Amino acid sequence: MLKNFIGKVSRPMRNNIGHFSGEYDYHSGNIVFEDGSNQNYIEFLGSFLWAVKSIWFLLTVIEKAEIDFRRHGHHSKG
Repeated sequence: MLKNFIGKVSRPMRNNIGHFSGEYDYHSGNIVFEDGSNQNYIEFLGSFLWAVKSIWFLLTVIEKAEIDFRRHGHHSKG
């Protein structure tokens, strides 16, 4: 399930965000990327929101797993 959820975040989208490789074209209303591709700004925001939600979900799962791990006595004994 987690793989499917995270997999919906476009890989090029993740790369473009990570490399700050897009610029907004005021005339067309598109984000233009270094590779020459472009995307409508509203669609970009939707993709960006999905990426943020995916990161939030992943961090929540990790946090819950860590809490359960500690709760069930898996901490070091001195």
